[in-house]
Amino acid sequence: MPAFDLTLSPGVTTQVEVDDDNLLFYARHRRTVEIPDQTAVIQDAFWRPIGTGRLEELLTPDQSVVIMVDDGTRPTPAAKILPLILERIEKVGIPDEQVLVFMGLGTHRPMTETELCRKLGDEVRERYRVINRDYRDGDFVELGETESGTPIEISREIIEADFRVAVGNVMPHLSAGWGGGSKMLLPGVCSKNTRT
Repeated sequence: MPAFDLTLSPGVTTQVEVDDDNLLFYARHRRTVEIPDQTAVIQDAFWRPIGTGRLEELLTPDQSVVIMVDDGTRPTPAAKILPLILERIEKVGIPDEQVLVFMGLGTHRPMTETELCRKLGDEVRERYRVINRDYRDGDFVELGETESGTPIEISREIIEADFRVAVGNVMPHLSAGWGGGSKMLLPGVCSKNTRT
């Protein structure tokens, strides 16, 4: 019976055994090119955004900012991206108290402290307010309903912020087809009523 190592996320690997009768084939991921300086690539994206102005050009010192971040089930290198975003926010003159990091968990469980520190980085976790709550809890704002009658209810912290930033990735998803992108809003920060 062959055994296979499955990497669930960086540093989290499990081993599974598959009976020969149940193994049709084993597909390996294509080798990808390593990015030698990931920070330089991220910095370049901030200097040359697609379809919008630079973050520091869009913000003013009086604004409140919410940064939605995908959870630990996604490989987004948020701990590398967030300091670069927060540096730009700080340069505009927005104080830390006006910045909120909101974990867009969707229907996933809240993250543990260890997972939050790994995902956000220790400095971000300690310096900024972070909301990491079960999707059934919270205060939601009703924004009407879809044509099919589904209520649109989004977390109050997201609606009331002056400026919103989403940090996540777009990738294939086993049950949804694709994950990331607009999923940061739905199911990321919506009520259970909007998910039905």
